[in-house]
Amino acid sequence: MAIIRTETIYCLKQEFKRVIRYQSRYSEFFITLPASIPEKEVSGKTEKEVIERFDAAVAIYEKAITETSKVILYRYEVDAYIFGPDAADDDDSTFFNSQDNCEFGKTFTDDGITLKLWAAVYEKAEVVLDGADNYINYEEIESPIPESLEPKSTPIPRWGEYQEIPWTPENEQFFIDIGRSFEQLIFKLNLVLGNGDSVVKFIASGQKLLPTLNQEIDYAYKR
Repeated sequence: MAIIRTETIYCLKQEFKRVIRYQSRYSEFFITLPASIPEKEVSGKTEKEVIERFDAAVAIYEKAITETSKVILYRYEVDAYIFGPDAADDDDSTFFNSQDNCEFGKTFTDDGITLKLWAAVYEKAEVVLDGADNYINYEEIESPIPESLEPKSTPIPRWGEYQEIPWTPENEQFFIDIGRSFEQLIFKLNLVLGNGDSVVKFIASGQKLLPTLNQEIDYAYKR
């Protein structure tokens, strides 16, 4: 696809490099729209037509009402073969899956425990369009939440996979504490479980990896 012309224009409150391309296969001109517009590009049979369609598409969003807010997106998954809250023996143990919302009492099988948690702070921009569905865009912003919890790339919105909560200092601190606690636990487990001798020495020392959580667990199940 040949580039016909490149120009820097001002739209949507910022500079934008508008590139006009021509594809002989379709005998059409194309322009990629700014990233904040959900449509990818516009096309036209002439250079004039494609520019007019570009301007029209941008104008719709320039007139739209944009509501912005700061939010935390997180995703949590866990698979584990554990005891239910009232388990008296192994017969009451169950496979717990956070995504399937399995209730205690169902019995499955699984090997070990797997846990995944992602969390990051985003600016949420919701564009309210007259007579059309609202368009929501998320942009990750700087946060002291540990990088170990951040997604490897900005998630493409499939919001059944992510939970959203408002950003507050307290909500952000909650995930900061979780991240630091996980990191400390992982470092400690790596030291203790490195070999059999280190496990025996740690147990003999009387140390604990974690404080007793029975009261917190009981409270969570009774809510």
